[in-house]
Amino acid sequence: MIPEALHEDIVSGNLKDKDGTLYYALCKKSYNGKEFQLNIECLAKEIKCHPNTIRSSLNRLCKLGHLSRKRNWSGYTTKLETVVKNQQTFIKGKICR
Repeated sequence: MIPEALHEDIVSGNLKDKDGTLYYALCKKSYNGKEFQLNIECLAKEIKCHPNTIRSSLNRLCKLGHLSRKRNWSGYTTKLETVVKNQQTFIKGKICR
């Protein structure tokens, strides 16, 4: 299940269906809203699409604030910004009441 804010962006046309699929796959890799390393090639195989599709989806999700990426010495770390954690909903990094 994806967060309602993300679903609204898909319905409005700001995101594509594959972006939601990618977000769901990232939710399985994220632990408690922490930053994590991402292997684009492995993820592309997992959700059965081209690595360039993953990169495009990551860019759209970052642009809309649903996730953030930071460059470091070994590549990038990724953090989900729209999550439900400890019974609180964070939408685009801000707590929602």
